[in-house]
Amino acid sequence: MYITSLEKMESIVKKERNLFWDGWTVVERIPNVKGMTSKFGIFFKNKWHIEKRFEPTDKGWKLPGKYVNEKT
Repeated sequence: MYITSLEKMESIVKKERNLFWDGWTVVERIPNVKGMTSKFGIFFKNKWHIEKRFEPTDKGWKLPGKYVNEKT
């Protein structure tokens, strides 16, 4: 689902502990040992993580449904 409002995206990032900002990009970083072999894997603070980046487009940020209330 696309999020077109900066205010809405800020509220989602604020309440979800696995999301944070990197400039205008929203980053999801989840601890997971599979990060060791994943192309999305990073080693951060002595643990493996899976990191996905959601770049803004002309339609907004495309986030997975688990972060977005489908009714709104």
